[in-house]
Amino acid sequence: GLLITLFVAMESVYRGLSLNTFLNLTPGLAIVGLGILSKHFPRTIGVIVFLITVALEFVILSKGLGLAQIGTALIVGVPLMFAGVCLYSCDKNETEIDPEKNV
Repeated sequence: GLLITLFVAMESVYRGLSLNTFLNLTPGLAIVGLGILSKHFPRTIGVIVFLITVALEFVILSKGLGLAQIGTALIVGVPLMFAGVCLYSCDKNETEIDPEKNV
């Protein structure tokens, strides 16, 4: 997410700041926002990621059922579905590291 934002911002140096630049920054900032919020609200973000995955799969597969669409749906859908399930099923206490146990 940060790399997307960085590259779009660097491109705006040459093209100038416009509404199109801000619209291109939105997906990268959304990814960063979901990452930051997932630390505090893992189950809620897991459900949001799952819903985003379902919407993306619907859009991709509505274009047709060719080999390219199915491959794209798998490449995009499997990691997002895995991330959503892991965020939803993980307990918040499991993700925190106890410094006393690591010493």
